[in-house]
Amino acid sequence: MIDKILSFLFPKSFDKEKKELFHQNDAISSPKDEKLPEKEGNNVLKNDAKLKSGEIKSIRIPNLGIKEKLILKKWNFKVGDTIKHGDVLCEIDGTSVHLEFENMFDGKIIWLCNTDSVLYSGMEICKIVGE
Repeated sequence: MIDKILSFLFPKSFDKEKKELFHQNDAISSPKDEKLPEKEGNNVLKNDAKLKSGEIKSIRIPNLGIKEKLILKKWNFKVGDTIKHGDVLCEIDGTSVHLEFENMFDGKIIWLCNTDSVLYSGMEICKIVGE
């Protein structure tokens, strides 16, 4: 069946070698058995999380697609604390949603916006400096 479809789509360029290559790659494997090769690019987020010493990054509220008003209810860290990628920075509440906002960088907190602030997309809530 697949041969017929490929022959129809690629009548002149579909030759025996391509058929064999296609059928070799046709085996189905379990996703848990598959492993990504070890390359530098696999941990892009983790590598980007490390700030250079003295580098300052702003944490901003992304566009969450939520129309309701969001309020920053609680900070889990204070200015001067050292934080890591993946730490839950703060809790954000709306009328029908509760969010835990994760940190994206490794470093030290140098500024936090006020608790009970009304948040909007693109608003700066925190600054982190690399150590």
